[in-house]
Amino acid sequence: MINETVILLARLKDYSQHRLAKTSEGTLGLSANIDLFFNKSLQQIFSKVITCDPAERVMEMGVMGANKEILELVRKEHPKYVIWLSSMYEITESTFDDIRQEGSTVIGWFFDDEYRFARYSKWWIPHLDYCVTFDLEAVPKYRALGARVIHEISCEGTAIERDWSKIEEKYDVSFVGWKSKALREQYIN
Repeated sequence: MINETVILLARLKDYSQHRLAKTSEGTLGLSANIDLFFNKSLQQIFSKVITCDPAERVMEMGVMGANKEILELVRKEHPKYVIWLSSMYEITESTFDDIRQEGSTVIGWFFDDEYRFARYSKWWIPHLDYCVTFDLEAVPKYRALGARVIHEISCEGTAIERDWSKIEEKYDVSFVGWKSKALREQYIN
């Protein structure tokens, strides 16, 4: 186990019914079990993992209050890494800049770069130390903009300690996700 502190910034609850959801392009739902697929994985590697839900804090105290609180947490805990599972604009660029000034390495984890890279993900590059993407085609785009990028193969929905010998297959192929997202209908067909 690595004797380091990590702060995981991630949406932990489904806020799709919150009054602010109508302005968030559907990004306030919960698409993965963050505790199972991120928090528990990090706890197997690092001695201290602190999870913070920026979306919840924004809804309670506004963007600036939430960002101030996150920066205070970083200053108190001195984490080696701050991992941000991106979703919307709950954290400001200047907050990430300040976190980096405090000595923490900031990692932005981006989802759906096949359609979000140009209008969302690429703008965060100057404020992050590393970017993680599931989209192989986005890797050279990140690099062209000077990012240190990690391509990660999506495994959401697969438990870490699953016994695969007892799984019965029901379908040869299945699809989980939103067909309406860019190019997905083409992939399905």
